[in-house]
Amino acid sequence: MRQRWKCWGFAAVCLVLRLFMTVPPWLTSKGSSPTLLKKNLRYYVFRSSSTSVAGAPKASSGGSRGPSPGLTMEMNGSMARSNGNGTSRKYGHACLIAQSLDVLGDRWTLLLLRDLMTGLRRYTDILQNCPGLSPNVLADRLKMLEREGLVHRHYERGLPPRVEYTLTEKGWSVRPILLSLVEWGMTYANRFTRESVGDTVPTDFAVRMVPTFAFQPELAEGVNVSLMLEIDDCEGCSAWTFQIDDGRLIPQRGGAPSDLHFRTDTRGFFRFFRGTDPGECGELRGPVELAKSFQSCFELAPPVPVEA
Repeated sequence: MRQRWKCWGFAAVCLVLRLFMTVPPWLTSKGSSPTLLKKNLRYYVFRSSSTSVAGAPKASSGGSRGPSPGLTMEMNGSMARSNGNGTSRKYGHACLIAQSLDVLGDRWTLLLLRDLMTGLRRYTDILQNCPGLSPNVLADRLKMLEREGLVHRHYERGLPPRVEYTLTEKGWSVRPILLSLVEWGMTYANRFTRESVGDTVPTDFAVRMVPTFAFQPELAEGVNVSLMLEIDDCEGCSAWTFQIDDGRLIPQRGGAPSDLHFRTDTRGFFRFFRGTDPGECGELRGPVELAKSFQSCFELAPPVPVEA
């Protein structure tokens, strides 16, 4: 009798271990009701108990049993969101909007393109300027963008060699989409104001964003000028170099030899990019006419009043 109880106990332990090894993660996903969880557990207990040691299912006169409809629905929903390796599945719709979202619709993708447009090129710089972005997700998104032909990865010589990411022509073609999002945000989302810079909006972020998205390529055709910009009323705010090359703006973090050197504060920064005379905005080193030529390539909306 004692030997029989030992056998039953051993069988029960094996059954429990098999149960926990075979239950998939989505079985206990958030949102599962207690009733649905019990049904799913009963299904897996039944499946485990009706399987031989070799793994072949035993014959059953009562027909096969499957998971509850709720389990199937949750399983399909989970598979629609992820294919198990951390990357999102495609919509698979015969729709240009859906096909575009297959490339651009994942979380962080548009923000990475934004940062690449504003002059961030290194992996660590992008990671530091996207709070909440994990290293694994960043690596995955960069690989996807490179695979889709929006980003080019190249190696800079040096010890150790540095990896930098730049946008291809296809990547730069996303700029009008981001401009539309900026306009929509100015109208319907939290408004971006000069008064918020340095408080809720980091100054370094504003210095990257404003020139990049106020730049007008059609006004810069035939213009070739570079400007190094420094903001002196923000601790730790790095210098930036902006080069206009015949209709294209190339921002770069850090100082570099330039035609113009402009030093100002946050207020003067916004006034300068709205076209105010450079001498009234800060300290300019270089020809004034060249600075005005630089300013003519930007159109910045007038300041938005702060709402009470």
